[in-house]
Amino acid sequence: QGSLGRMKFETIIAPRFYPNLRRQMACRRPCQCTRCTVPHAICLLIVHRLLHPLGDRGYAPSQVRTPSQSSPARLRRPTRRLASWALVLATVVSIGAAADTPIEDLARFPQSQVTVETAAGTQSTYRVWVADTEERQRQGLMFVRDLPAEQGMLFIHPAPRPSAFWMKNTYIPLDILFIDSRGKVVKVYERTTPLSLEPLGVDSPVRAVLELRGGESARRGIRSGDRVRHPAFR
Repeated sequence: QGSLGRMKFETIIAPRFYPNLRRQMACRRPCQCTRCTVPHAICLLIVHRLLHPLGDRGYAPSQVRTPSQSSPARLRRPTRRLASWALVLATVVSIGAAADTPIEDLARFPQSQVTVETAAGTQSTYRVWVADTEERQRQGLMFVRDLPAEQGMLFIHPAPRPSAFWMKNTYIPLDILFIDSRGKVVKVYERTTPLSLEPLGVDSPVRAVLELRGGESARRGIRSGDRVRHPAFR
């Protein structure tokens, strides 16, 4: 829900009330990760404040009080500007430590093997990193520049649940397989678009998600209904 909320801010709220924000932010990484503990909206607002001092037309007049409305008349503009920058600096310092989640080396992830059995009777075995914690699942394959054909990542949920992924901070196309508790592939998204914010998921509960190099499903003939063999599945 947090990811969808941040995506709603970026795609719906920000363009409406902050029309200059998306155009002026070339970087897609205002946070260290896509789902960090700091609300994404706060990061965007801080960057916008740094780019636009109080009173800029990038704010919607009906949404933000101007200095003349919220500050005593005796305060001069330099004083108000200094107070504004001090507030921004204090906010950045206070949330910076909590938001700066380091990227863990994939070599430290648990590793395992999965075997995909297709309806045609073929089997394909992959070495996978196992995203077994919330922090590792947040990181996933972000910032990875190359993924060998025989490797992937397996996201295992503690219990079956609807799931959705997006491609923010992911630089390579992926095939994403959603798998139920019995190991059945219920949905395959092929060659996902790098850096896309479009949610890709299923409404039915799934036990795990397998990410492979983009095009691997087509090359191996993997489709919905195929089986994935791994100890996580019954």
